[in-house]
Amino acid sequence: MPFSAAGQSRRSRVSYVSHGVVLCTGVLFGYLVAEYGGVVRKYPVESVLVVILAGAVLTLWWACRRLLRDASRRVAGILDEELGSRDRRRP
Repeated sequence: MPFSAAGQSRRSRVSYVSHGVVLCTGVLFGYLVAEYGGVVRKYPVESVLVVILAGAVLTLWWACRRLLRDASRRVAGILDEELGSRDRRRP
């Protein structure tokens, strides 16, 4: 499947953004481990539970964002269809 030049530039831009997010996340985790490493060693089970909880919250946030984006696109399509059909009926 051939890609257009515009699609390719968007793809690379998204790629750079995702690489930046991964880099910032790694720096953040590195800082947290350096700062609170003693707590992680002292309470390993609780630390793992907190990480799992944070991952679950992020996953729910992502899913809600996708759900709302898809719903807003559907509503926008329906509104365009309805409003467009009214404009076509008028002379």
